[in-house]
Amino acid sequence: MSYNIAKPLEGEAEVPPMPRNKTFTGERKVPGVEDGAEPG
Repeated sequence: MSYNIAKPLEGEAEVPPMPRNKTFTGERKVPGVEDGAEPG
């Protein structure tokens, strides 16, 4: 959560692709972000 605010450029750019690659990154990097970013 801290890194997201400190680096909004890298955090926001990595959030969208994460849900798709959550197979190994989304689930490990942002287990809470992918859940809220992709509710359905």
